[in-house]
Amino acid sequence: MDGPKGRFITLLCTMKSDELEQELESAFPFVDKPKGIDLSFHKDDCLHCQYLRNDLDSYADQHLSKDGIRELYNDMSCLSASGWYWVFPSYLRLCLNQEASLFSNETEYLIYNLAPESKYKEETKQRLSAFNKPQLKCILHFIIWWQQNEHWQQYFGSELEQAKSFISELINA
Repeated sequence: MDGPKGRFITLLCTMKSDELEQELESAFPFVDKPKGIDLSFHKDDCLHCQYLRNDLDSYADQHLSKDGIRELYNDMSCLSASGWYWVFPSYLRLCLNQEASLFSNETEYLIYNLAPESKYKEETKQRLSAFNKPQLKCILHFIIWWQQNEHWQQYFGSELEQAKSFISELINA
């Protein structure tokens, strides 16, 4: 099919790594790290968020290294919308990397974070609120790409389907 709608439908059927990489480069430029408590979802009254802010103090660049992502992958719920906005360009690039694409805790936890249980949907919507529609579509394409992978589909098929539904809701809102 021709045109933007046709391309979107094609991408939904088969998502190739090189197409996803191009979309990622366009949709997720690197951005400055939020300062202080703007990084965390909960502010001063949450020790968990305070610990994460302290752990990330040494990471000041726009690009967050693999070590930086490893500091936070299981604490993504502690990041604010601006925190997610800073982390996602680096995080998604790590997930796209062949080395990290299989058996990766970072990918596994990201899938969980994109497939919130009902009681966490509103908080997760707040965390994703800084993303625009092209960015949400890019995240959706990552989910579809993971669904095409035998490992991720076998072990996280229901979470991926839940994530796809959740992100689609945000796109269509």
